[in-house]
Amino acid sequence: MSRFKKSLHNFLSQSLLSKVTILAGFLATPLLLDLLGEETFGAYRVLIQWFSYLAIFEVVLNGTTIGRISLFVGEGKYLEVKKLLKASIDVGCKYLFVPLLFGALWIYFLPALIKTEAISSGELRWAGGALLISLFLGPLTGFRALIDCQQKSYLLTIINTTRGLLLILGGLGAAYFGAGLLQLAIVEVVVQVFGVLAVCYIGMRALPNVFKEKATKEDKESIESLNKPVFVSALTAHIGLVGDNLIIAWILGAKAATPFLLMQRLGQMAHSQLLAIGNATWAGLVELRAQKKYKRLEERFLEINELIGGLTLICIAPLLVYNEKFMMLWLGEGQYIGHAINLFIFLNLWLSSVSSFWGWLIGGIGLQKEWQPFTLWGTGINIVVSLVGCYLSVILGPF
Repeated sequence: MSRFKKSLHNFLSQSLLSKVTILAGFLATPLLLDLLGEETFGAYRVLIQWFSYLAIFEVVLNGTTIGRISLFVGEGKYLEVKKLLKASIDVGCKYLFVPLLFGALWIYFLPALIKTEAISSGELRWAGGALLISLFLGPLTGFRALIDCQQKSYLLTIINTTRGLLLILGGLGAAYFGAGLLQLAIVEVVVQVFGVLAVCYIGMRALPNVFKEKATKEDKESIESLNKPVFVSALTAHIGLVGDNLIIAWILGAKAATPFLLMQRLGQMAHSQLLAIGNATWAGLVELRAQKKYKRLEERFLEINELIGGLTLICIAPLLVYNEKFMMLWLGEGQYIGHAINLFIFLNLWLSSVSSFWGWLIGGIGLQKEWQPFTLWGTGINIVVSLVGCYLSVILGPF
């Protein structure tokens, strides 16, 4: 199958199937708000987003594996790919204690990080502890990297869509029967385990007997050498993605974070479609580099970059104007918290759509270290703006 057809399959699957999860989420959110209450709903969403910082362990392992195997996949050297994939699993097992250690500290400080009156400190900590179980599957993340590098991300999209629907149905069922934060966290873990096992099954079919392979010391050092730059890139990207929500929950409380989270939903729908373009095409560009077709790589990169930037600007204008009316129709009064917040949400959509495409390509080539200064500056600006915005909202109210 040609690079174009693979990219087209990946984009269409992500574009179409993601709409299923998004639509289900739109329908389920009012029900969850009614069943759980605004504060519990906000606390649950913020809890998951705090936990996602521990899951950066998996993002780092995925990024380092992609950075090492992508060129070999492009050249068809699957013996080298198999050895590096086994090295990725070994390195993941070696460093598994790190997220678990930080997870234990996180559980202790949870009541201070998520301010809520409706949920006890004990329940918060038990829910956080349940989420830690899924970290034990982190060393298997390399199989996801393999599927991505093979330009078969449509398979990941199918798994993620199924996982998303199961999570929505499980959450609704648990909430209907009066479940609390702990039961919702257990549903999250069960669904996560399903997703990881499905990815592993597909990966092991592509590369049988990976676990019997013996990774050399050089292979493991090759994976580990990218850990620091990939970690910095992953952490800064994640702070940009969910840091605002967590700062609001920390300063103003979980209930205040709920409308801010919900105001982003319409933009996230468009954002997922724009991200799908970059996610569907970066592996093909890395393949061009592996084949030393630099002129064609430059041309395709500029074409895709212009496409993403142009489509983003086209999307921003109507969404920016109609988000307030959409919130009124969807959830009623009280969830729209100001035009300034609305403007920042959609400006962030434009910037992150383009920069994410750059990040995937840079990560696939293995140049994360060169990308670090830009991500660090961007994260610093993001944190300052979030803190200033929170304190201004305390003084002036919504604006």
